[in-house]
Amino acid sequence: MDQDSLLKPAYGIAAAAGLTILGLILKTNRSYALRQESQRLERNKHIETEIRSCEQIREATVKEEVPGSRELNEGEISAMRYLINLTRQPLDSWNGFTHRDQFREGAYRYPLYQIVYALSSLQCSVMPNYHGVLSEAQRAALEKVLQPGVLYYWAMEEFWGRHSLNWDPIKWENIMLSGWYMMASMMYTSTTRELR
Repeated sequence: MDQDSLLKPAYGIAAAAGLTILGLILKTNRSYALRQESQRLERNKHIETEIRSCEQIREATVKEEVPGSRELNEGEISAMRYLINLTRQPLDSWNGFTHRDQFREGAYRYPLYQIVYALSSLQCSVMPNYHGVLSEAQRAALEKVLQPGVLYYWAMEEFWGRHSLNWDPIKWENIMLSGWYMMASMMYTSTTRELR
């Protein structure tokens, strides 16, 4: 039997299989393209909403301020007092702070950073000439971060994570302390002009 005579029926089968596979690929690509198109249209709706929102913000910021419009209301003043009172505690007192553990977001250091961020933002945007209590509160929060009870977590992390007794929290890969603390100290420095 001739070899070509054996392959002739296979040509038709191969062509049919190839066309079937090509059809499936085209159908899959078409349905994928339709899904992508609907997803793009949905995202574009969100973009248009965001553009309108940004335009409203821009229009609001271009308007002239009415004298007294930047004054704090009673709720904002009480929130500021609360944060200031948290920083007036002795260094080893943690009344008003929630403590779950020292390794994740429940650690003392994060609310202390947030206090500095909030008070320095307030001082920068609303009370640039008021340095007394606001500056003291930021400084107290920064000093409280440096207490052993706050920083001791790094000794344990170094010991069981890296098997090291080098407990310097800044020296080796501790961006969660050095980065957050650096940002807080730079915000404090930028609003108070103190270079401690």
